Amino acid sequence: MAVVIDGVEVTQEVGVGQAWTDEFVNRVVGVIYTNTTNKPIMVAVVQTGSAYSGASLYIDDVRIGYSSSYGNETAMRGGTSGFVPVNGEYNTTVNCESWAELK
Repeated sequence: MAVVIDGVEVTQEVGVGQAWTDEFVNRVVGVIYTNTTNKPIMVAVVQTGSAYSGASLYIDDVRIGYSSSYGNETAMRGGTSGFVPVNGEYNTTVNCESWAELK
């Protein structure tokens, strides 16, 4: 089923006609990206950082996921993911060791 949002025909079925793509080399920490497809997409990242650090995934200025390290750990690693609506914006706050998108 398709609907029109802000003049764009949007197909709502997530995963139908979509495939996972490795976007690691195409993404830069702190840069805001926009979902310019005609479907919602899913973003999945594995974030890395130093001890006592935190990493966030933001979608439309809302923190969707957070990874952190505490205590005696020497480094932080965590994964998070979220759905980005059509024309939605998304970014992450620290380095990633992987970044994939279902689009």
